[in-house]
Amino acid sequence: MKLFKLFAVSLTLLMSLVAAAEEAAPAVDPPQEDPERVKLREIISKMRESAKNLKSYSVTIHERELFGKELSVLDVVKIKWQAPQRVYINYVKGPFAGREVIYYQGWNNNEVRAHEGGFLGAINVNLDPYGNMAMKGNHHPAAEVSLVRFVRVLAHNIEKADERGEGTVKITENVKLWGWDTTKIECTAPKGGRFYTMKDDETLFDVAKKYNTSMYLILHHNPKHDWDEADDADEGDKVFVPRYYAGKMVLWIDTEVWMPIKAEIYDHFGRLYEDYEHRDLKVNVPLSRRVFDPDNKEYNF
Repeated sequence: MKLFKLFAVSLTLLMSLVAAAEEAAPAVDPPQEDPERVKLREIISKMRESAKNLKSYSVTIHERELFGKELSVLDVVKIKWQAPQRVYINYVKGPFAGREVIYYQGWNNNEVRAHEGGFLGAINVNLDPYGNMAMKGNHHPAAEVSLVRFVRVLAHNIEKADERGEGTVKITENVKLWGWDTTKIECTAPKGGRFYTMKDDETLFDVAKKYNTSMYLILHHNPKHDWDEADDADEGDKVFVPRYYAGKMVLWIDTEVWMPIKAEIYDHFGRLYEDYEHRDLKVNVPLSRRVFDPDNKEYNF
């Protein structure tokens, strides 16, 4: 009985000491989220909403793209786009000046109607938008050219890095660019990816679709294979698929329409991979059917 009482007293004393220690211990605040990442999520949300509501636009793009180790000469391209995917593309300056392309879903057997500039301008051709001829001098096929898709690619990669807590984020507000009010976003993402084994009759476009990425990005990150086109890979080839679209992105987001009006995208080797300037952007403008008609007298088809 005495032993039991001694045990009870000891237990009571121990519990009192534990309670006292808990009361004396300073409260620990939950870890605070990085304010830059919180702000980034807000911006990405606005960009996604803007892309969701985008019905049409016209824009002049100043663009350079990396092919192998060579950055292309500046192209100036006028684009008119309408949802879900109608696009008129006119190269007005650069090595492809005079080229015109029209594509829209369900028309022309889902092929592009195109012609080059110069003496070849009189020859109109119908091409598979994912074929080698249609892709010449382009990272992205006409069937996928749109600010909607561009925003989705950027948002997907930024969100993926954010969820994993990878990379860095820097946001600078109230940056003037060509008279527009913008927010500047600088994001980095680490190297890494996975290997995929090519199957029979697959092209790099098939692989890109599996992993929700760009065909040319895969082509670019497999230099040891010396591939030039999407169908150069053979069955059994090991293909490296990067986890992230870019090692670094620098974006200027217009704070009125919440669209990127300038984007510098660097590969995982630190080289400038894509440089796009979206000049004279006008969103949700009325576009008639004639805009996407090769018989339009304003065109050279």
